[in-house]
Amino acid sequence: MQEHPRRFELLCLPILLLTLSSTLCADPPSVTYFYPSGAQRGKTVEVTASGTFPNWPLQVQVTTSGLQFEAAKDKGKFKAVIDAEAQVGVHFIRLYDAAGASSLHPFFVSDLPEIVETEPNDQPSAPQVVDNRIIINGKLAKGGDVDGYRISLKSGQTVVASMMANRTLKSPMDSVLQVCDAAGFVIDQNDDELGFDPQLVFTAPRDGDYLFRTFAFPATPNSTIGFAGADNYVYRLTLTTGPYLDHTLPLAVHRDTPTKLQLVGWNLSPDQTSQTVEPPGEPPQLTIAQPQTANPLSLPVTPHAIIASTAPTDPNTPTEVPIPSVITGNIAAPKQVHVYQFHAAKDAALLFRVEGRQLGYRIDPWLGVKDVAGKLLKEVDDAKDRGADIELSWKAPAEGDYQLHIRDLHGHGGARYVYRLTVTEPQPDFQLSFTADTGIVAPDKPLEVTVNIARQGGLNDPIEIGLAELPDGVQCQPVTSAAKGDSAKSVKLKITTDGTKAFQGSLQIVGKSQADPPTERTAHFAVGDGVLIRDFWLTALPKP
Repeated sequence: MQEHPRRFELLCLPILLLTLSSTLCADPPSVTYFYPSGAQRGKTVEVTASGTFPNWPLQVQVTTSGLQFEAAKDKGKFKAVIDAEAQVGVHFIRLYDAAGASSLHPFFVSDLPEIVETEPNDQPSAPQVVDNRIIINGKLAKGGDVDGYRISLKSGQTVVASMMANRTLKSPMDSVLQVCDAAGFVIDQNDDELGFDPQLVFTAPRDGDYLFRTFAFPATPNSTIGFAGADNYVYRLTLTTGPYLDHTLPLAVHRDTPTKLQLVGWNLSPDQTSQTVEPPGEPPQLTIAQPQTANPLSLPVTPHAIIASTAPTDPNTPTEVPIPSVITGNIAAPKQVHVYQFHAAKDAALLFRVEGRQLGYRIDPWLGVKDVAGKLLKEVDDAKDRGADIELSWKAPAEGDYQLHIRDLHGHGGARYVYRLTVTEPQPDFQLSFTADTGIVAPDKPLEVTVNIARQGGLNDPIEIGLAELPDGVQCQPVTSAAKGDSAKSVKLKITTDGTKAFQGSLQIVGKSQADPPTERTAHFAVGDGVLIRDFWLTALPKP
């Protein structure tokens, strides 16, 4: 009886070797989208992955806790199990097998019920009827597709209709969102509130049914005339008369001391308008959410002084700010100007950075540095490589008090003209980033990984860059980024393997400046909408 298992192993060995050889020769998996692209906490849902999967089943990496993603029997199908206490917001998922791995792709966890769109819902007379606190996972699956949803509202009831498609899901669509009355007449429309994604805030003038409908054009314009659609035109549409969080004042959290936040949005109850955050320590970002709110916010964690400004000021009554500091303000009315005053020593170098449009808000900021007599010393509005957000470097001509003036470039203002202004003294520093989050190395095929270097504050020291830890059988010699020349901006890491052992897993790319004292930084990869990861996924193939 003891011989049977061994006999089974020997008989299966050629089959296993053949299977492994077939796997290693195949292409790695790739993902275009998940559908649905999210689910409510405490639920278990079936998710379809669109992409290429030469081998099945696949293994799954989830970057956060509270979400389980398991391959089902049918190819392309997964079971997503969301814990009742899972963090709301975006989670990232990677699919992999022995041949390699896909890039990370987003999957969302929400606090609201979620449904999947039901076709047909194109005609205004026959839309899909939904609740007024819902997230709809939909798809404009073909050219000419229009999706309509009907909800019932009471007079004075406010509904937030917010689309997520191009901004985070990377759907190649520029969508439009309309609200219509029961007769089909358009009452309001939006197309670019959040980048290419629309958002409407609508207050019902009377009791009745209202139609919310969406259609799209290609995000990259072409010669097509008419509404666009394709299998990858995937979206998440939030329709809610419940609480919806838009921004906080301030738009940052202090690393070492408690931060009191004013929460701003729509349909917030009195106990949802403020929150005190305890010192979070070192994480670069912190998620802020309230129970049953439709969306969380991600705030940076900073060691700098934090200031929130809600009232307009003028040169005679400026707000005093220390250096360094992170300032949050709202240009609440047209032609409003906020003025901040600071003290600087002669030849002090300062860096001012304003974020607004890239955070999803309406402001197109203008920033000026003036002396206390009102003379404009330097100004900036748009930076081409930063969209509508701006950065200004400045050196004080003499010791004294100076003022920062900030406003909307076009004199506009309103509830969503929000900005975050960071004032710092540039310190020699650097940031590293890589352009692809996966790579495959084989015994006969080395892998080159491009690492970009962003030098800051006049850093002129060499930087040694390499992998933090090498798995067995993998080699990578560190490379040096010189202070000048091509390597000052980017280098290539060459990774090789002797093929003695297969490897699949996350590695970190680190850089260490040769300054005194040295500075060490870990490279990052932008996975979308301001979210950064610091893990590079390496597949090392064994000898055939």
